[in-house]
Amino acid sequence: MKLRMNTRTIIMASVFVSLCIGSIVIYKFINGVRKLVPNKKASEYYSEDQYYGIVMDKFIDREQHNYKTIIIRNENYERSVLFDFEIGGLYEFIEIGDSISKNVNSLDFQLVREGLDTIMPMKVN
Repeated sequence: MKLRMNTRTIIMASVFVSLCIGSIVIYKFINGVRKLVPNKKASEYYSEDQYYGIVMDKFIDREQHNYKTIIIRNENYERSVLFDFEIGGLYEFIEIGDSISKNVNSLDFQLVREGLDTIMPMKVN
């Protein structure tokens, strides 16, 4: 009887320790993810970005979650701009060869092409 009670106590203690360790591991993992992915709206990410240049390429990046992507180039850099959360049809409106720009802290997007110079607001979900 005494041996049976000791075995039961050891098993219960082992389960308790395992649950405590598992809880700590899950807590640390969740905190790590929160640091990597801050709780921001898509509009805040778009607003913080700034770029200008000529559209060199436009495509759906099948290897990166089918993101709507454009490649722009200016005298300082060549970079990709993602339109993955833009819902106003701006990506579809952009053509290769267009000159585009967007200032920081703004969702206004300027597009210039032959016969067209317009500022359009980015619509983000």
